[in-house]
Amino acid sequence: MASSHSRKAKGRRVALAAAAALLILLLIVVISGIVRRSGGDRSPDRSDQTAPQSESDTSSPGNGAGRVVEGRITGVREKITADLGDDLSKVLTEGVFGPEGLTYKIFKVDGTPAEADEPGTYSVVYSAPGAEDVSSVLTLRAGDVTPPVITGAYDRNVAVGDTFSYRNGVSASDDVDGAVEVSVDATAVDLNALGSYPVIYSAVDSSGNRAEITVTINVVDPDVTPVDVVPTTDPPTQEELDSAALEVLNSIIDPSMSDYDKAYQIFLYVNGHIRYVGTSDKSSWQVGAYVGLTEGKGDCYNYFALSKELLTLAGIPNIDMYRVGGTTDHYWQLVNVGTGWYHFDACPHPDDYPITAFLITEQQARDYTAYVAPVRDNYYVYDYDSIDVTVEGTP
Repeated sequence: MASSHSRKAKGRRVALAAAAALLILLLIVVISGIVRRSGGDRSPDRSDQTAPQSESDTSSPGNGAGRVVEGRITGVREKITADLGDDLSKVLTEGVFGPEGLTYKIFKVDGTPAEADEPGTYSVVYSAPGAEDVSSVLTLRAGDVTPPVITGAYDRNVAVGDTFSYRNGVSASDDVDGAVEVSVDATAVDLNALGSYPVIYSAVDSSGNRAEITVTINVVDPDVTPVDVVPTTDPPTQEELDSAALEVLNSIIDPSMSDYDKAYQIFLYVNGHIRYVGTSDKSSWQVGAYVGLTEGKGDCYNYFALSKELLTLAGIPNIDMYRVGGTTDHYWQLVNVGTGWYHFDACPHPDDYPITAFLITEQQARDYTAYVAPVRDNYYVYDYDSIDVTVEGTP
């Protein structure tokens, strides 16, 4: 019986000893963790914004393969090239990784600190606590510091009440980017009121270099001050002109009409569609016709050219006519609708000397020339020998 009690007491002592040993082991583990957290085995803090927070992060470029290596600076390129005006902070830190506190300094080739504010070669030294410095060579180029050049923007005289294409003939080019967009500020212009107004043209290249030109638009009375002609920079092809003219022609005539009626409808359309502004681009009759058709403005050249296009498409024979002598130019047609050749001029005439010049005879043309002579010399005078047809009513 006593022996049994002795064995039980001995078992309890062994269990207590084992429990005590386990408790001591747990205390050692806890104390060890506290020591490590307090800095006894602290790893570098990689919270710098230029470095990723995980050693497996490969999202940023760099010759360090985008990996943070404990205690090292990685991703520094051996040679770096940038342009003056670039964001150097971004250029120099892109793809660079390192411990917290990673910084860089720029030096001249002689070792003195530099601001890197002019073209040249510099040394860049990257440093971080607990890491070996890493160096790179920075080549800073002059870069693009030249603004674009704006051409075709000039002071202009525009007829009061007219429309004006501010961009027509204006362009900008850059020595690096080539053609660049031109912005126009014409908010100060009132084309319905006589006066002089500023128009601002500007262009900016990809480097932020800006060019600006201010011109003056003079809104004038065309009967007092000549208006300027802005050349058409994108002349139409014959196919484009024909397509636009056919659409109009089909709306004003039909196949059942006689040539006389077709010619008369063309005369009425041209005379009413174009507004006389006293000037035009005379680089080609196709341009004159297209401007008269699409913009509805011009001078006698546009009336003549659009008439020529529509008459030709309608199959009505016509001959170009041009004034000789006199102090101003004038253009019109000879037309044959099956009854002989007559003068055809859809352009408005001087207010005090009205005439409807639809299929007028040679004698009528000469009579009008004499009638209007006080304000227009040689109105319907032309090189008679150059015309190989006889105009009806020729004396």
